[in-house]
Amino acid sequence: MRGFIERHDLKGVVLAGHSLGGLTIPGVAAKIPSRIKRVVWVTALVALDGQPIVDPATSPLAAAADTSPERSIPIEMMGKEFLDGVSNDMAPALKEYVFSALGPQPIAPMLAPVPMAPYFATGIPSSYIVCEDDQTPVAGAPNWHPHFSSRLRNPTLKFIKSGHEVMFTHPVECARALHELAEG
Repeated sequence: MRGFIERHDLKGVVLAGHSLGGLTIPGVAAKIPSRIKRVVWVTALVALDGQPIVDPATSPLAAAADTSPERSIPIEMMGKEFLDGVSNDMAPALKEYVFSALGPQPIAPMLAPVPMAPYFATGIPSSYIVCEDDQTPVAGAPNWHPHFSSRLRNPTLKFIKSGHEVMFTHPVECARALHELAEG
């Protein structure tokens, strides 16, 4: 992302990350803050400064990922509860399409400490799109909001009555929320 933004001399960028992407976007923003207007977490993971989302010493996912050179696992290894949570508001045909398009899930980012302090030091505005029906279990969090959104400093919140895969199940509402945040 950083290279693309710099190569194309982009400024006023609204950087958005969905789900696992929430672990990447603060690092990108901290490296090029003068080019970033806002950072938006779309029902995404937000780490505590310097801590991993998942404890690598106790997570069975860590052991599974260690068997793969990419430290990724097939989506099915995330478990039935996870798969049901991700797809709780999808019609069967959409669920089949989304799951067929998903590649292996990178686990390594969830096991690594995420530095949030450099991002917070930039003062870039933060936003969080809350998917009110997101039932995707992760890291012992019963709800993504406020569990993850509360880790941001004064975020602007947008609420969508949707499950985790909002860009598939409610694309217009997701685009509208992103546009409104970009304009704000």
